Amino acid sequence: MENNELLQAIKTIVSQEIKHFKHEINQRFDSLETKIDSLETKVDSLETKVDSLETKVNSLETKVDSLETKVDKLEQGQKEMKEIMIKNDLTVANFATDINEYVNKRIKETEANILAKFDEVEMVTASNCYSIALLKQNQKRA
Repeated sequence: MENNELLQAIKTIVSQEIKHFKHEINQRFDSLETKIDSLETKVDSLETKVDSLETKVNSLETKVDSLETKVDKLEQGQKEMKEIMIKNDLTVANFATDINEYVNKRIKETEANILAKFDEVEMVTASNCYSIALLKQNQKRA
């Protein structure tokens, strides 16, 4: 019986040690499960933050696209404005040329009229001088 009692005592000790190891293992698993749950919560939180950041990035990309569209429109407007200014400059230059030609034509016409008037005045003056000379000659005779 001694062997049986010894075996029984060993069984009891082994059984208690196994229970003790099972308890330690269960505690470690519980601790690991708690850590895993905590990490899962952190991962969920990070995923939420990432989703929020993705939403913000998408919003910013939309705003950038909108601003790029506005810049493109402004650049197109600027290009059109430059084209209009060039056309305007050409119109002004043509107008200035037309005015210059008109003024030169009027000056030539006026010069021609003035020269004609001078010629007429010279003719009248010469005629008057001749008439005066005739009158003087007639006065001397008389």
